[in-house]
Order: sequence, then structure tokens, then C-alpha cells
Amino acid sequence: MLLHLDVSAMMGYTGALYKSIFGSGWGVGLAFVVLLLWVLVPLLASRKVFQTRDL
Repeated sequence: MLLHLDVSAMMGYTGALYKSIFGSGWGVGLAFVVLLLWVLVPLLASRKVFQTRDL
């Protein structure tokens, strides 16, 4: 949303980097994959820990 309002220009170098990376389709796909990993890695790790735990 911030990229479409051109508010990223007011954020300096960080905003310019953000816009150059996430402003394209490739960047959106990369962000989606990273967020998917952010959810799946802890979920799968906790599942493994809880399955091997003694009751």
C-alpha cells in the first residue's frame, strides 16, 4: 500500500531499497515465500517436538 502512495520516497534510502525490492512481481513472490517459511518452520518444528514428547 505504501508503494502505491509514493510514501516510500519520504522514507529515505530504506524506502528506496524497499521499493526497488518489493515493487516488482519478483519481490512480492519473494516476500510471500519468506512469510510462508516464517509460519511453516516453527509449525513443523513444534509438531516434531510435541510428537516425540512422552505423555
